[in-house]
Amino acid sequence: MICLGIDIGCISLKAALVGEAGDCDLFAGLAHEHPDLYFVPAAGLPEVGGRPVLVTAYRRLKGSPSDATRAFSTTCWPPSRASGSRACV
Repeated sequence: MICLGIDIGCISLKAALVGEAGDCDLFAGLAHEHPDLYFVPAAGLPEVGGRPVLVTAYRRLKGSPSDATRAFSTTCWPPSRASGSRACV
């Protein structure tokens, strides 16, 4: 399972994807396919507890948190790859 965390503030949106230990190749491919997702190439794909992590840059909301979130979710994580979702507030 891959977890997507989105931090929506009053001015910006940032996000991180955290995968399972076996997702390193998938995450390297995602970083290549979607320039909005990144890691520092010289350091290699970052891992936390053996799990790969990709992050997005700070993204201004421009007055519409829902539009910015929708644009992020369809650009960086196409709906065809999603198998479910859960929101925590």
